[in-house]
Amino acid sequence: MRKIDLSRLAENSCWPLILTTALLMAAGLVNLYSTSGSGEAEFASPSFLKQMAFSLAGLFGLTLFFLFDYRNLKSLAWPLFLLCLILLVLVKYFGLHAGGATRWLPLGPLRFQPSELTKIGLVLVLAHLLSRHQEARGLDFQDLLWPLPLIAVPFFLILKQPDQGTA
Repeated sequence: MRKIDLSRLAENSCWPLILTTALLMAAGLVNLYSTSGSGEAEFASPSFLKQMAFSLAGLFGLTLFFLFDYRNLKSLAWPLFLLCLILLVLVKYFGLHAGGATRWLPLGPLRFQPSELTKIGLVLVLAHLLSRHQEARGLDFQDLLWPLPLIAVPFFLILKQPDQGTA
């Protein structure tokens, strides 16, 4: 594992984007707090506390992603993609049915939609494969056709849920 160079990380970060995101998050929290009907008897409403928890979790996740070396994603591309396919198959047998569709897996009190993770897994595996087969001349049309069967498997699994928008 590579050593994290914090000075390089600070130098190459998009600080205007980070600052804008933080300001929008803070404005949203202030707005929610002011409209949530919190009286003197309680500090904050449950919806505000829930949003605050999600905001802190998002900041924690952002920090982890900043510290994560993206080159390690190459080794995770195939395992993540295979995990996504397994989860999509599990939806068919163990998924929760709601609104005419079976798209979610129960995880205790939470529900998880594997098709959302599959978007990330498919992008990673395609980027890994296409970057390996890229030649100095670039990719031609035929190079873009061979990944179609790889795309078709999750496409049809998601289409069976049915979820045409994600498929």
